[in-house]
Amino acid sequence: MINFVPLAAIESSSASSVGTAATLIFLAFFLVIAIFWLATMLFWVWTIIDCIKRNEFKLGGQSKAIWLVVLIVFGVLASIAYYLIEMRDNSWYPNRPNLPSNGGQIGQKPLRP
Repeated sequence: MINFVPLAAIESSSASSVGTAATLIFLAFFLVIAIFWLATMLFWVWTIIDCIKRNEFKLGGQSKAIWLVVLIVFGVLASIAYYLIEMRDNSWYPNRPNLPSNGGQIGQKPLRP
């Protein structure tokens, strides 16, 4: 005897597996976006805290107030600029010895005494 499976049962089964796969893909994509957003917000907050704590700026003068306004208004893009201009040289290695003033070539005499 031949057993027939109703067509509606087959369609609902494949539709639910496609729906489950789409849901998992959506959740994975959402998780990646959420992690990226959290990382950028932490970077933004980190640069604002560094700006508040820093006493000397390469641009001089009223740089702290200007940087704070720029960081708050322009967000992550300003944080990247702040990192490249103010933080990159000394934030990771505060006790790093100074490089010679001959263009960074170690092993040669400095140009200035």
